[in-house]
Amino acid sequence: MTKQTNIQFMKLAAALRNAYDTVYLLKHVDGRFRYEYISAKSEGSEYLGEESVGKFMDEVLPMYVSQRVDSMFRKAIEDNEAVVYDEKINTNETERTVHVPIKLDNVEDVFLLVYSERIKRTNEGSFEIRTGLPSFNYFREFVQQKLEYQRKQDGNLALIYINIDKFNNIIDKIGHVRIESFLTDIANRLRLLLADRALLSRVTGDELIICTEDGQTVEKLSETLQSALENPFFVNRIEIPVTASIGISRMADAEETVDRLIMKAYRAMFEAKQHGGNQIKTFKESKSHQSGHLDKNMLQRELKKAIENQEFTIYYQPIIHLRTEVIHYEALIRWFSPKLGFISPDQFILVAEECGIIETIDEWVINRVCKQIGGLLHNHLRVSVNLSTKTLESKRLESVLLNATKRHEVDPQHIELEITEHSILKNEVATVENLKRLRKAGFRIAIDDFGVSHASFNYLRMLPVDKIKIDKVFIQNVTTGSKDYHIVTSLISLAQKLGILVTAEGVETEEQVELLKKINCDEVQGFYFSKPVPFDMINNIYDPIKTKLLALQH
Repeated sequence: MTKQTNIQFMKLAAALRNAYDTVYLLKHVDGRFRYEYISAKSEGSEYLGEESVGKFMDEVLPMYVSQRVDSMFRKAIEDNEAVVYDEKINTNETERTVHVPIKLDNVEDVFLLVYSERIKRTNEGSFEIRTGLPSFNYFREFVQQKLEYQRKQDGNLALIYINIDKFNNIIDKIGHVRIESFLTDIANRLRLLLADRALLSRVTGDELIICTEDGQTVEKLSETLQSALENPFFVNRIEIPVTASIGISRMADAEETVDRLIMKAYRAMFEAKQHGGNQIKTFKESKSHQSGHLDKNMLQRELKKAIENQEFTIYYQPIIHLRTEVIHYEALIRWFSPKLGFISPDQFILVAEECGIIETIDEWVINRVCKQIGGLLHNHLRVSVNLSTKTLESKRLESVLLNATKRHEVDPQHIELEITEHSILKNEVATVENLKRLRKAGFRIAIDDFGVSHASFNYLRMLPVDKIKIDKVFIQNVTTGSKDYHIVTSLISLAQKLGILVTAEGVETEEQVELLKKINCDEVQGFYFSKPVPFDMINNIYDPIKTKLLALQH
């Protein structure tokens, strides 16, 4: 850069600094744009600091940003005049606006880029910090509002559920450290394509979900999204081909619910995956699935077949201790029926209780868990198992648990029995006696969904409780100073005085984790760290969890 150019630039930069947060100077070199000067790193800028001087724009910025900025620079070259480009990036804290570029007069191939940032407070936890996408909690609230509106209209609401195919192979190729950057690139590509047509959110690492009010063209939109993902991604110059399994669900009627609509989209996605992936499937309403309801008689028949044909499987969701960073797991039953598709536990557990086969299912879960985790256990690891009301009342429960742990060489102290307040109420005397015997035998006792019942605190007095799990309804909006915040801090304080561990359920954002750590919550569980995964994927989620824990220390 010549002395004359430098003087011209510094005068202009000085004049602009009062209006903008950061000023950059870039030079056009061999078809690329190189940073020559950076005034200061903007508080909101995730990418640029003085260390970027001398580097090319496409080396520093994410691909989706550099490509759009690059095109604006080239337009400035062609038109030989300033071009203003606004991009709003919603994150948890800010709304950013970028203006680019201004060509310096009488200076060939030298450009000024000015960056401004307008602080805009939003509801804490509404957006993911890394991707800028709405949180899954925000998405659910958004869909609920749209459902209420669409009930009075034409009911044209639809969801698109996207699962990245062969995700583990991608992790193996680029490593756990770069996977978040890769997922952010995917989210950004889809977000730019959707623009204002639909709301995009992330369910968990490799799963995204979209809500659109244009149900008539949702198949065409899904095809467009699938095609967009087929253009290769590049991570650290490594080419990553991507395909996706996509499921579509539509609002069936005025009785539609958020959970049912999401579940139908998930079932359709799962069907696409079962057919080899890289496909789009639409959930088809039928008599057995009308409005998401399944015929009880059919469920009973298929449940009995499921036990005989071993159609159940166990998924594990990590529970992270925030101080020791030891990872425990909760075992969760899943049913993938060849005839009905994925059936949520909320749908089949009650039917299993009514037709008298729930104890058989619980016994299968206990034995399966002990068999799978027997070889993984160490001195600190625990696995939680959920027990139904009928099983808790059963006189056989103690012998079933002791036989299973003995058969698979599992110390009872590694098994945590999760019970709900509702399950205790059905037969309080028998349940309490059973639990006392099991605690004496070495099994740990946890009360799930703590705080939603009027009897919560009474059970802390009656039962030998080792842990309480604070229900997610208190965690979703646990911001400093809120009512939920005071409830959660009080529960943690009380539990710790009684020598009882506390787990916060439904944790979905980094802000929630940081706040819970600050108020001395012992453990956290939720989609922020991992969705439930099959047993053979437990090792795959270990490194990403550790990476997130490491980030919390800084």
